[in-house]
Amino acid sequence: MLKIKVPATTTNFGSGFDSLGMAVNLYNEFYIESSPALEIVVEEAYRGLIPADHRNLVYRAAEKVFAELGEPVPGFRITQKTNIPMSRGLGSSASCIVAGILAANEWTGHRLGRQKLLDIAVSLEGHPDNVLPALVGGFTTAMMENGTTKYIRNRIDPKFVFFFMVPPFELSTGKARSVLPGSYTSGDAVASIARALFMAASLKDGNTEALKYACDDVIHQCYRSGLIDNYDEVVMTAYSCGADGVYLSGAGPSIAAIVSSDFGGFMDLCAKKLPKRWMILQTSPDYCGAVVEII
Repeated sequence: MLKIKVPATTTNFGSGFDSLGMAVNLYNEFYIESSPALEIVVEEAYRGLIPADHRNLVYRAAEKVFAELGEPVPGFRITQKTNIPMSRGLGSSASCIVAGILAANEWTGHRLGRQKLLDIAVSLEGHPDNVLPALVGGFTTAMMENGTTKYIRNRIDPKFVFFFMVPPFELSTGKARSVLPGSYTSGDAVASIARALFMAASLKDGNTEALKYACDDVIHQCYRSGLIDNYDEVVMTAYSCGADGVYLSGAGPSIAAIVSSDFGGFMDLCAKKLPKRWMILQTSPDYCGAVVEII
């Protein structure tokens, strides 16, 4: 039996749209073993939410690897342990994709290298910023070149802790993308590039002063915020409680706060001020990425 542990991810980091991402220490676990036919086992709370047939994302990702190798897909029993909130901008779908490709590659004798696996994962996800850090860990900067993902993996200053303020409702990536414009002005493009560079440099060097400006995005947050009830209130609450930077995690609706001091104070104070039924999660960067064990 294979056990695959995949971290959650936070992406975009304000203006790093579809390019900046980071793995954090919150994990989904997948147990995969041989079976006469496909069998998907999910926790009771997620029955009806996670497909238990050939539409299952773990299975679909594994199927892609077998197709790449020209081999039939064997029977699998896939058991999912879900700890990453679904459809909340924390990479739950990416974790399923990464688990599926790693399981299939393990099953077929490691015939595909990491770059090929990454390219398959990106083809399923549509962009690299979630699946990349879920696979390799760390803080990643990615770009696409002729259908291949190029990336740089870095560590960030260890003083930073990431809090996620998670609402009691979902937001699909498709809906979040539907509100984005088809084009941007040159001014917005330049502003976005500058802020993304500020974000990457600030996280690496520990520059807390620049983070608030780096989070002031003009590419996606200003369009998506209207889809999220209490968005402005939560952002202002996080800053008032001591956050250095606040941004929409992925496509949302979770909102991330970067905090460099008094972590306990931030957690307690922010939790009291959040709107009803919002929850707060404290995390740190994960530098291992997905881990496969034979048990």
